[in-house]
Amino acid sequence: MKKSIIIWIIIIIVIIGVIAVVNYKKPVPREKEKLEVAIIIPLTGPASPTGEDFLNGLLLAQEKYKRHRRDCFFAKRGCYPSS
Repeated sequence: MKKSIIIWIIIIIVIIGVIAVVNYKKPVPREKEKLEVAIIIPLTGPASPTGEDFLNGLLLAQEKYKRHRRDCFFAKRGCYPSS
């Protein structure tokens, strides 16, 4: 009795495995999409040193990862604290 149950379980597992292997489809490679990034950083005012450092870091990362398709748009904003 136990042997027949174990044999049926093994047969079912083998059948499921064969079905999974036969129906497996390789993923179709997608065309790389272009990523557009808009960045607002303070390049004038009292926070301009921080903004310039941030801008330099972004440009360095953009050069390092050229293989990825992305465009960065920078908007110059002043950072003037209100009193």
